[in-house]
Amino acid sequence: MLKLFNRYGEERSSGPLPNRWGEVRASLAAKRDAFMVRSTIWNDLQIVQSFVKKNFFDASEERTYGKKEYWVTVDQMLTRGGGDCEDHAILKWGLLHDMGYSLDLFSIAVVYNQQLKDHHAVLVCMGENDNMVLDNLYPSIYSDREQQWYDPLYAFGYSRKWYF
Repeated sequence: MLKLFNRYGEERSSGPLPNRWGEVRASLAAKRDAFMVRSTIWNDLQIVQSFVKKNFFDASEERTYGKKEYWVTVDQMLTRGGGDCEDHAILKWGLLHDMGYSLDLFSIAVVYNQQLKDHHAVLVCMGENDNMVLDNLYPSIYSDREQQWYDPLYAFGYSRKWYF
């Protein structure tokens, strides 16, 4: 079961997740089965990235919640149907965990986007040689070595954090 936390880092009870969670699970399972190959993490990252990009909209907190910064829970993201960069990253993390991947495999990195001159958050899957980035600004996942336009500020995972 996915643990949910409030904005102060305190664990909270979410109650049952919205019915949409079941719809999301069924859709992801169908896409996963469509590959008809042994599931690999690369395939699952691509499936989740594509699914979230196609089914959830990008919107700022100011537009959606009337606040400058507000990190939503997975159930809020499922209910609203969208959110900003960290909301997308949290949703992808939850979906991948629900698919059976360890929470420790992922982190959310907060970066400074030199092109947009703004802060941004992405989900990072840590690998042996490369870290794969799931970014709501791009349709495909990419290696953290491929991009030069992000300056990393900090990252946090399930059991650790980093400052750059």
